[in-house]
Amino acid sequence: MDKAVQKILKEYPCFEEGVHNKLHCTLTGHDVLPKKEALQQYIDSSKFQRAWGVNEIMKEYSEWFEDLGKGRYGCKVTKKVVAAEPEDLRRHVTGPKFIKGLPKFKEQQALAEAKAKERALRKGIPMSDDETMEDEEAIVSDEQGEEEEEEVESEYPELDNTAATENSVEEDSYDFSVMDTEVDNGETAPKKKKTSMKRKKSSTKTSFKKKRVA
Repeated sequence: MDKAVQKILKEYPCFEEGVHNKLHCTLTGHDVLPKKEALQQYIDSSKFQRAWGVNEIMKEYSEWFEDLGKGRYGCKVTKKVVAAEPEDLRRHVTGPKFIKGLPKFKEQQALAEAKAKERALRKGIPMSDDETMEDEEAIVSDEQGEEEEEEVESEYPELDNTAATENSVEEDSYDFSVMDTEVDNGETAPKKKKTSMKRKKSSTKTSFKKKRVA
């Protein structure tokens, strides 16, 4: 392999051997020819730079975030939803809310892990010092599996607001003219029927009076 290519691969260790003698990018899933020009052009692309930037930030802060999908990350410390963009993520982890909240979050996490280990010991489940609260939750999460999506939404209020907005848009766009038409037709029919009955009664009374006079 060309030395120039090897240098690039050493600087960006996110490539592996792919099919048809190409290099496969593990960040974007893109396949590139193992040539300096092709690699450099791909590395300079906005798609790769974005993926690489997010990857570099997550190397350091991944334990404080969870992937929510659709290009979003949820911050466990601030309970905020952050776009999967290098600039947005970097701004968030260097912001005062995250910096001030991280020590408190670590303290709460350590306390939760200690309580989880204590509960596990009471149930007779052995746990080592290296095991985390997530390991204990994995053992007793059979009843909680169906509630994961609801917990994620309630954990990040911004997701609830987004869902509410989408629902309101759907309701506003619904055409109620059909329902109104059905109600109008239903009310109009009885009115016509009552009117005809009144006319029939009045004609009967008139003929009766004429008969008595005669």
